[in-house]
Amino acid sequence: ELWYTERGIPYRRGYLLHGVPGGGKSSLVMAVASELRLPIYMLQLSSEQMNDDKLNTLLQHGMHDPPTMLLLEDVDLLHSAVLIRLVTYAKDVFPCLP
Repeated sequence: ELWYTERGIPYRRGYLLHGVPGGGKSSLVMAVASELRLPIYMLQLSSEQMNDDKLNTLLQHGMHDPPTMLLLEDVDLLHSAVLIRLVTYAKDVFPCLP
């Protein structure tokens, strides 16, 4: 922590939880947040309403009372969600596509 402080870098810690759906990853995060009495912010990255601008705004201004916990849900589905949006957009712009 001292190394970060000396260089003016905010100290943050992140964990990646991996496992089968329904395995308790989100429940674990909520239990830890409750035990530590920290606010928890949940972002559903695969949501159709999520885009780069909205994500940047939420990360820069949405979590204004550190320390907090940020839970990014469905990170593994993010790539698929973006591809589906691109294909849908392309079909709208170029109706001749199959």
